[in-house]
Amino acid sequence: MLRLLNIRCSFCSNSLDETQVVGLWATRVAVMDGDGAVVAEHARAYGDAPTDTTDPASQLPLLANRLGAWRESRVRAALPDDLRDHIDALDRRGLGEAVRCMRDQCALSGWDATVRAASVSLRASGRIDPSAVALAASRAETGEVSYDEAVDLAEYDRLAGVVADG
Repeated sequence: MLRLLNIRCSFCSNSLDETQVVGLWATRVAVMDGDGAVVAEHARAYGDAPTDTTDPASQLPLLANRLGAWRESRVRAALPDDLRDHIDALDRRGLGEAVRCMRDQCALSGWDATVRAASVSLRASGRIDPSAVALAASRAETGEVSYDEAVDLAEYDRLAGVVADG
């Protein structure tokens, strides 16, 4: 946890052994490494109450590059038990794939939708597949499709030769 003025920002503690640069803008606060790469970024708030931005999604870009911080991350702590247990059991390569998948989907759909979609993918296939996560997040955004009449695709299957007549 970094505290600057009345702003508290979370970022992975693995970064503490390196030079950090803090950028303050009118609407955001960014913690950057010595090369200027953003480590964590948070919305800035004003007033007497301290700003505490502990959104787990803000750690995903850093985690994608620093997998060693997984066990102590806010991302891990914020996941449902089944998803966290699954990711904990992955090897380093699998952990990287899961974190990058969540990072990329979170940028498109937000934290809540990404976590729900990753859980759907895990229940359906036993893994966190980027295509399944993207599909589940997209489906959640569009909602259920309902038809006035029941849809029976058996005729199309017969025409395509997928199912034998009978």
